[in-house]
Amino acid sequence: MQQKHDNRLPGWITFTASLIMIFGIIYGIYQSVFLNVSTPLKYKQEANLYLISAKQDMIIPQRTVQAIEAGQKLYSQVCSACHGVDLKGGVGPNLIDNEWRNPPAKESHLFKLIWNGIPNGKPPMPAKGGRTDLNSEQIWQIVYYISSLNLNIEKDSKPNQ
Repeated sequence: MQQKHDNRLPGWITFTASLIMIFGIIYGIYQSVFLNVSTPLKYKQEANLYLISAKQDMIIPQRTVQAIEAGQKLYSQVCSACHGVDLKGGVGPNLIDNEWRNPPAKESHLFKLIWNGIPNGKPPMPAKGGRTDLNSEQIWQIVYYISSLNLNIEKDSKPNQ
């Protein structure tokens, strides 16, 4: 006589898995409806993208070969230790791929990230790469250099005339 094997899971496993699934669904609904904090907004808050606004004295230079070359020199002095000489990353993320935490990647977003830093990032990035002597024109030059190598970055800056 052949014995039949019961292939069903024990009741306590089914019950526990059901409770976990129900809790996950309820928590997801609670978070999206009652907390009303979207993931992109959390990233923007983490990156302090909402803090900076254009000022009258902010200099946005023309995108020229000289500005890009100046940006390359500044990048090698300030940014390359974390983002690599070739912009392919290291301690900091890769800057020449199209994987951006705050898409779409725009020059103005990149400027804000550099200006404010990302104190809660993993790893954290200090404002202006830790250099308090950088001004807005120099940061724009770095942005122009990075965007000249990464064609995925939207060129949305409006230089001063």
